[in-house]
Amino acid sequence: MNQSAIFKETFSYTTINIYYLLYKNLPENTIAEKIIKIRKIRNLERDEFANVINHNLSTVQHWEVKNVPPTPGSILDICNIFNLELNYFSEYYYLYYNPPIEKIIKWKTKKGYTYKQCCDILDINYSTFSRLINDRVSLSYSMYIKLINNKIIKYTLN
Repeated sequence: MNQSAIFKETFSYTTINIYYLLYKNLPENTIAEKIIKIRKIRNLERDEFANVINHNLSTVQHWEVKNVPPTPGSILDICNIFNLELNYFSEYYYLYYNPPIEKIIKWKTKKGYTYKQCCDILDINYSTFSRLINDRVSLSYSMYIKLINNKIIKYTLN
């Protein structure tokens, strides 16, 4: 390896490390704050971040400024590009791609509920419940909240 390649490699690592040290203590209470922190640690302006994740600048602005939650697909893009776990942003995003089917079935069985009782408790129709436990529908955020409120799943992450 030539000297300039070694210098560039070392300098790049040092630069990233400096930004990490500068921004590592930024708050991470909201998804918006987490996105801002990821962006700043990597020394990216909003437009650069948008280009890296292949999204529009206005979309990133909505996430950061207006606290509009990103779609699960957008979070998956960010996680894949920056090597992050889905649950870094929210347990919901993790469960969207790893649905809690077994927990729902275990809850139904343990309580001895019929499909109709489950539907009534969760305030959903039979078709939706059937598709949910057969992994034929994605977990919506409202369903995620219903599962937490009915103690079918526990909120365990940030």
